[in-house]
Amino acid sequence: MSGPTDSAPPLDRANRARDAGDWAVAAALYADHLALAPGDWPAMVQRGHALKEAGAAEAALDAYLAAETLAPEDADLQLQIGHVLKQQGRWEAAAMRYARAATLDPANPVAAIEAVGTDRMLPRAPAGAQPLPAPRPAGADPRLVFDVTDLLDHFSVRRTPTGIQRVAIGILGPILEGGLPAGALTGLGTAFAVFDPVPGVWRRLERAPFATILRLSRTGALTTDADWVAATAAIKTARMMAPPVRFAPGAVLVNLGNAFGIPDYFRGLRRVQATHGVRWLPFVHDCVPLEVPEHCQDSMLGDYAQWFACFATHAAGFLCNSENTRRDVLRHMEPLRSGRMPPASVVRLDGDPRAALPPSPVAWEEVPALRPGEPFVLFCSTIESRKDHHLVFSAWLALLRRHGAAKIPRLVCAGRTGWHAQAALDLLAQSALLRRHVVLTGEVSDEALGLLYDACAFSVYNSHYEGWGLPITESLAHGKVPVVPRHSSLPEAGGAAAVYFTPRSEPDLVAALEPLMLDPAAMAAAQGRLAVAPLRAWSTLTLDVLAAVRALPEAADLPAMPMQPGRRYATERNRLTRPEPAMAVVERLRDGNGWHPAEPWGVWSKQGPVALALALAPGLGGKALRLYLDLRSPPRPITLSIVARAGDQETRAMLPLEPGPDFITAIDIPPMPATAMLELELDAGPGVRLADLGVDDPRTIGIGLRAVMLCDAEDLLSRLGYVEAARFAPAMVERVLA
Repeated sequence: MSGPTDSAPPLDRANRARDAGDWAVAAALYADHLALAPGDWPAMVQRGHALKEAGAAEAALDAYLAAETLAPEDADLQLQIGHVLKQQGRWEAAAMRYARAATLDPANPVAAIEAVGTDRMLPRAPAGAQPLPAPRPAGADPRLVFDVTDLLDHFSVRRTPTGIQRVAIGILGPILEGGLPAGALTGLGTAFAVFDPVPGVWRRLERAPFATILRLSRTGALTTDADWVAATAAIKTARMMAPPVRFAPGAVLVNLGNAFGIPDYFRGLRRVQATHGVRWLPFVHDCVPLEVPEHCQDSMLGDYAQWFACFATHAAGFLCNSENTRRDVLRHMEPLRSGRMPPASVVRLDGDPRAALPPSPVAWEEVPALRPGEPFVLFCSTIESRKDHHLVFSAWLALLRRHGAAKIPRLVCAGRTGWHAQAALDLLAQSALLRRHVVLTGEVSDEALGLLYDACAFSVYNSHYEGWGLPITESLAHGKVPVVPRHSSLPEAGGAAAVYFTPRSEPDLVAALEPLMLDPAAMAAAQGRLAVAPLRAWSTLTLDVLAAVRALPEAADLPAMPMQPGRRYATERNRLTRPEPAMAVVERLRDGNGWHPAEPWGVWSKQGPVALALALAPGLGGKALRLYLDLRSPPRPITLSIVARAGDQETRAMLPLEPGPDFITAIDIPPMPATAMLELELDAGPGVRLADLGVDDPRTIGIGLRAVMLCDAEDLLSRLGYVEAARFAPAMVERVLA
């Protein structure tokens, strides 16, 4: 140990005291060193270690947090902070730190195991109605959080916003820029957040880089622009470094875009619902994949069906853009959700976009194919089969043949090429006459789009189905007549000002277009009807959203979604194209953050303990039950630990496993109340690193879960039907719960 006359530097003496286990002296000497070298964050960590060993946990935490300001991406430091928080019983904060450590260093088994284990210590609200947790002292915890994950995901690959992004930007703009009436946000404490699927948490974004990315997304189209490159780099850093959101009790989480492509979203949502009573309020823009699936990408259909089934059982309420969308959502939701439907608020998209973004003359450079003053008609849309450009091109070709090219204005199609568009593109390629009269601009900035609306003679907007039809509103805002089919929500968007034609009818479309092109009196009459369609300021749409937030019930009335007896619930990635209650049951089955994303065969657990949570169907209460687990062993021998909990009973069993074929194991469950949750913990230990086996995959896997079935122990028909074609494990677990 260092003596009073030791002339060695304080750091050397501190290290010797640490090695000797003289923790208090070491902590003091590290402090002396830091007075001389305040930027030495490893020494701050060592001081934290010494303080922790000396029993001064709070002082140790302060030392670790000081080091974090200098080394925010050090995974081991996050692990140490988590250890102190866990010692103090601060499970939620510890879980956040362990999750951060696992994100920074996915190969660290301690971080991954602690993240899952600590997450299991967090309080879980019972299935059904979600009671609010005890209030915390008032502070910076937001009561209104806008989830902008999908918005930032879009801008990570593309600059120009589509309709859904325009809606989100228009609603969020007045909140970011202060364009709301006084008192509109009183008592809400707003924040913006992005979902991190690895730890399953929402991270709180700084406003400045977020506002910058939204502004630049509408002022250009090039992703190579220096300002855009800098802004996307800044938002990427802000997204990675953002701290987890501390939701206020009963906070409202609003998603204004689409969350159906975000992995593990609902498991993260259930966590904050259980720990903070968070009420989720998504914006449903349309039910297109359920109404016209033939016009959607195949991959979208399964993801949307899965999302819709889970949306129906997780949402405290929902926003939608039209009465037609509200009817569609409730109709498709009815077979998925027992009891009351969640409250639905219609936020009509009849907002004037021009005040938010005045056009710039420089933007004309994005459309070089047009000659100054040349008459044209604008069709703003992604080129895809749902928008049916083939019908519009066919109508244009008919008009050209009937009246000659000199009398028919050109058709400008503003939008990128999407999916199932080949029929329209083939027609364009095969007709030289049509090619000379159709301009495909590709993606253009919102500034250029504003100029196109200002300069066009009128607009046409075709579609097989819509949730609202934002280009119709944009056309009206610029004082231009829209020509649209009469179906779905389009009459709500166009009102009395639009010119309508029979859906999918080329002769009727030609009849609607012809007078606007050739009869000045007909065009003047159509222009005169525009006055009956006044548009609102976009800030009033924001106020509609805030009113819906304030009108939500204090606690979400969420259905329990019990497992139906005798039914096999497969955990594989969904391939069905229609939402079913079983999808929500499977989603709720895998509890916590210990699972990898689902695959076509099922799902792998991560290393360490993972959890299953099963709600019982009412008819199973009070009966002896049998649970079947359809499992897949990893490619190396493991010993699987199984812990089953029912009420106050807990039983453990060990199952040695060798690599081999998939198998089923059975667990007997004693009678339990119908309202109880059956919880299982499966622990495959440190798991298997796939990279160690020469596989190009960074994951560490535990046990594979293919399916689950629960039934009355005396229901021999269900039992036989489930196992007759299956093979049991060599050492079948018998009566895990005695």
